[in-house]
Amino acid sequence: MYSEEETIVPCPLSFVPRHLLMSKILVIDDDGVTRLLLKRNLQMQGYDVTLAKNGAEGLQLAEELRPDLIVCDWMMPLVDGVEVCRRIKADPLLATTFFILLTVRGQVDDRIQGLDAGADEFLSKPIESDELLARVRAGLRLRQLTQQLSQANQQLSALVEVQQQLLSAVDSTPEEANSSYIQLLSPLGQAAQASRAYMSELYQDRAGIEPLVLCEWFAEDPTGYRSQQKSSEAEGLMPPNPLPSRWIETFNKSEIVAGKVSDFPETEREILEQAHLDSLLMLPLTLKDELVGFIGFENCAIADLDSLLPILRAAAAAICLHRDRSDAVIALRASEARYRAIIEDQTEFICRFAPDGTVTFVNDAYCRYFTMTREELMNGSVVPFRPDFARDFVNCPVINREEAAVLPNGEVRWHHWTERAVFSGDELVEFQAVGRDITERKQAEEETLKALAKEKELNQLKTHFVSMVSHEFRTPLTTILSSADLLEYYQEDFPDSKADKKLQAIQRIQSVSVNMTQMIDDVLLIGHAESGSLQCNRNPLDLVQFCQQLVDDMQFIDNGLHGIELILSQPSLSACMDEKLLRHILTNLLSNALKYSPVGLPVKLELCDARQNFAIFHVKDRGIGIPPEDLPHLFEPFQRCRNVGTISGTGMGLAIVKKCVEIHGGEILVQSEVSDGEQPSGTTLTVILPRFPMTNLTSSQKDQLLEIYPAQKTDE
Repeated sequence: MYSEEETIVPCPLSFVPRHLLMSKILVIDDDGVTRLLLKRNLQMQGYDVTLAKNGAEGLQLAEELRPDLIVCDWMMPLVDGVEVCRRIKADPLLATTFFILLTVRGQVDDRIQGLDAGADEFLSKPIESDELLARVRAGLRLRQLTQQLSQANQQLSALVEVQQQLLSAVDSTPEEANSSYIQLLSPLGQAAQASRAYMSELYQDRAGIEPLVLCEWFAEDPTGYRSQQKSSEAEGLMPPNPLPSRWIETFNKSEIVAGKVSDFPETEREILEQAHLDSLLMLPLTLKDELVGFIGFENCAIADLDSLLPILRAAAAAICLHRDRSDAVIALRASEARYRAIIEDQTEFICRFAPDGTVTFVNDAYCRYFTMTREELMNGSVVPFRPDFARDFVNCPVINREEAAVLPNGEVRWHHWTERAVFSGDELVEFQAVGRDITERKQAEEETLKALAKEKELNQLKTHFVSMVSHEFRTPLTTILSSADLLEYYQEDFPDSKADKKLQAIQRIQSVSVNMTQMIDDVLLIGHAESGSLQCNRNPLDLVQFCQQLVDDMQFIDNGLHGIELILSQPSLSACMDEKLLRHILTNLLSNALKYSPVGLPVKLELCDARQNFAIFHVKDRGIGIPPEDLPHLFEPFQRCRNVGTISGTGMGLAIVKKCVEIHGGEILVQSEVSDGEQPSGTTLTVILPRFPMTNLTSSQKDQLLEIYPAQKTDE
């Protein structure tokens, strides 16, 4: 046995590449034995291994150490491996870290979940040592290639940005040109990983050839610019004045001055050490075989000089061309075309097709995006995109279109494609398409459309509300005013024989005032429900007694015009419900049934025997019915059916019922047939409510309950 702190002597194998030795690896696993085994196997290969006992500790160590590779267990308490992977990949500083998930899961869905989180590789438990080491080596190689590609892209982007800056200043004045040089130093300095970059021109003086710094860039300065006066006052700042003769001779040969400070001759090394430099790179600027200046980079990536130098030489050549304005316009425009093609290949996916639809070319960006090899695409077995071959190529040689595509991982992404038909004379020779991912833009458009639809809905709701208020409040207000005027006018002249009319006027005022108050209460109730402040306060309740009392109250209001028949399946039924909300539900349903039923036809309230912890209420009438086209909007606020005629109403009753039912966790259903004008048909509204607190009603439960407790047929 050994502890996690035990030092294991590394014993690198011959097949481990030297550049992968001492790579930092973080192992995250809540099982101590697994951690120690992984540490032992990896340290014996020369890797620098750090252990974490859980996901939270692993995230903290990853942020501190920035490892090259992470091996993480899937199943861990609190923060599991998938969540660790998701957070690692979301961190810009850790996103390129190669991530291996350890799992005993073998299902495809589990693998997809891990891939969606960003996992790069999977290892199944129990872990085979050889497989572990092979996958670690492969992951480290892949990460190194990714870093190299990122660095190459950064260098290429820097070159293109330099090219664009110079092209934009073709016709500029010398002062404007110097300002452009300041801006182009920033990408070059970043690509060279330098602490400072500067451009100098040379002039002859008595003391020799002396440099004059035109502009400079500092890595620690966010603007990338400091004034010439400030930089010249810095003690020991490069370049030296005058320049060493060896440097001038080297520049005249179109060669560079570069290397670590420790490798320079002693006299030059003293100058460089006074400027606190570790490395230096200087490229000559030559115009028509004459040395005019140089570009310098301090503390730069000398180790990457082979890959960096071609980019910097190209930038220096472009700057020299820009200095010679008579020839620069043609040369820079030609360079722009070349470099634009390079950058487009890096950032956009390009494909070409023969006239018969055969794929003739795809760039690397296309292959990377669709995660397919060039061979798979070229043989035509799977082609994610095809041009519009049916269009008129002569009149429409170039078109733009958007379409959705399903990536190999199952993700749906939106793309914008520019298709071009290429002719040689009058002959169509090929199609070229350039695409880019616009999924984020499409999602933003979709969210905007949803917001507009919601706003339109709110505007319509406001219009309905204003219309309802102006209509429904006008009549009762008129009644109140007229009745009050009568009382005021005749208050002295009302004889005792007219007392009944005086009482009638007072009752009219009271009645319409109650109706207006009820309308306001209904609006407030809907507002509370929409804002989420309407609560369900459950208390013990006997549903049979409740229904009997409710029917008695409604009978009194109905004045015997229709009659309400109460159908009960048992003498008592206990429940735990919000009595106030339940009263809103049944009162509104019965009021509507009475309002829209012909006089003399009774309304029925049926309470079914509930054996599955549910109470089922059926409210049935023989009224005018609900048109089918109004059913989708039946429970929306301020909506009324088109066949109500002159029957008054606000359109809020069923909306209130719907909200109260939903807060109870229940369902409301409607069955209706429109009356033909001769024989009434009727409407049945069914409310299903949990008798006691539980989860919301499912569709299968609803269908099963309606099958067991159907509404009784209305008598003919």
